[in-house]
Amino acid sequence: MALPHDQGESPPRRTSRALIAALLAVAALAGCRLWLADSLPLTDTTEARFGEIARKMVETGDWLTPQHDYGVPYLAKPPLAFWLSAVGIGLLGASELGPRVLILGAAFGFCALYFACVRSWLGTQAALASVIMLMSSLVFFVSMAAVMTDMVFTVCVATAWLAFWRRHEGGSGASEATMYLALGLGLLAKGPLAAVLFGVPVLAWSLGSGRAADIWRRFAWLKGALLAAAVAVPWYVAAELKNPGFLEYFLVGEHVQRFLVPDWSGDLYGRAHDAPRGTIWLYFIAGALPWSVLCVPALVAARATVRRNWRERRGLVRFALASAVTPLALFTLSRNIVWPYVLPAIPPAILAVVALLAPAREQALDLSRLAWAGVLSAALLTALVVANAPFIERHTQRSVVAGVELRHPHREVPVYYWQSRYFSADYYSAGAASVVSDGMLIERALAERRLFCLVVAEARRASLPDALLARLHHVGDIGDFALFEPVYAGS
Repeated sequence: MALPHDQGESPPRRTSRALIAALLAVAALAGCRLWLADSLPLTDTTEARFGEIARKMVETGDWLTPQHDYGVPYLAKPPLAFWLSAVGIGLLGASELGPRVLILGAAFGFCALYFACVRSWLGTQAALASVIMLMSSLVFFVSMAAVMTDMVFTVCVATAWLAFWRRHEGGSGASEATMYLALGLGLLAKGPLAAVLFGVPVLAWSLGSGRAADIWRRFAWLKGALLAAAVAVPWYVAAELKNPGFLEYFLVGEHVQRFLVPDWSGDLYGRAHDAPRGTIWLYFIAGALPWSVLCVPALVAARATVRRNWRERRGLVRFALASAVTPLALFTLSRNIVWPYVLPAIPPAILAVVALLAPAREQALDLSRLAWAGVLSAALLTALVVANAPFIERHTQRSVVAGVELRHPHREVPVYYWQSRYFSADYYSAGAASVVSDGMLIERALAERRLFCLVVAEARRASLPDALLARLHHVGDIGDFALFEPVYAGS
């Protein structure tokens, strides 16, 4: 991003200082995100649910079908993100970092690839500016280590379009092979949406630039499709054979009805979202902060540079813009959306902005202010999370499960949740938590004089029957939850 130079310093010294500042900014962003990944609990619902699915993979040894509960398949998502989290849990245990570490590694790896590609097209300093902006964008920073499918999916799709442009610009056949492999992995990360988010901008740019015939000839599309299918199709076939009806639910329900039908009633694992149409653009503006606010005046102020770069880099800018707009346009008419859906639009949008603002390769780019903005973003985002730690703790059962374990450090005590399921309780109790909807199970446990802990949310405490409450002892409160044990537990 073109910034004013300090005329009191020589260009080499100024460039060296800017590069050091940029590298420190990248290190600060990476360090802050790693620390948060290791310290923040898995929260309900999404992170804890996906973390528990991965933990069950490790526990049961069933790596084919993700499980929503023991023996209950989770058919809403393909398994790639779950596989990464499960491997992380196998390496580091069912901790905070375990299910996040390989997702974070994939994000860091993509940032390195992003840097290498932008460097080859725009130069080292523009590439560093792009990486700083990418890592400090709100939705990207949050998602880098979130136990969700969105970052893994974005890495796959964005790698595919980077590889496409690299091959188009004269890259080797390895770039093209990378493109097809990334698409195959994208099918395993979130499904056919990967082909749509890649194919639409490629087709739009090819037709718009009059290069469609040339692109068709230069790329081995049919062989590439077979390579991508070889990566993904075996799992889809195996999943359908093991869970008849999976393909119909996943392809029709999750890929058509979920996005077109508000309050879709066919969702097997939660509830459909109902946002006003067009909300995806507001999500994008929020997710791209602070750059969605800062880049507009920068583009206006650098009109001459923007016009020159548009003439010289029109092909790259058009393709990047097509890649950024595609997911936003796709979800514009959908009301069943969530904030992370904008994530695939962030890398190409940043590339388009940097391509328009960066000076020619031979000219120095002052990164210092941008680097400090990146460091400030890392500090502010981290401070915001730390300041909201009590709010985060209220959305996880980590403290409650730890409190039960502290009371009984050498015994495995069943944990019953009154009328509500919390996936974070499943995760942190290693599957020992379960939900009771009435008092029958509790009555049986009391009759057999078994030790257990009953956890009751404050909002549901009034629904606990008085006859049952009389046979329980209130042993304490953790946050908004009351803990009860049998009266004979202390005898």
